Amino acid sequence: MLEAKNQNKKTLLTFGGACSNHTVATASAGQIFDFQTIGIIRGEELDSQTLNPYLQNAKAIGMQLHFVSRKEYRYKNERKFIENLHQQFGDFYLLPEGGSNRFAVKGTAEILYYTQK
Repeated sequence: MLEAKNQNKKTLLTFGGACSNHTVATASAGQIFDFQTIGIIRGEELDSQTLNPYLQNAKAIGMQLHFVSRKEYRYKNERKFIENLHQQFGDFYLLPEGGSNRFAVKGTAEILYYTQK
């Protein structure tokens, strides 16, 4: 969250499956730290009444859900795919699927440190 704020980003975009805890966590963090959130969800689009509890929760917290096919989802790390997302959604801070980047590792270490005190 700090790195996104440092880059003056207003929106977080991330990836996940239909039962992703990460998308719910991103939606929650976005609400707490005043970011808009977008979840790129692997699989067929569901209407609001058939969303599972994970997606219902993320949507209720304020996450915009965008469904892509499983085939298309395979390209989530490709530059062209990311560029297309920027064209579609504008400027955003990209959180990799599962939140696995160097900033997330540092944040996780800090959580562990402070919960051990």
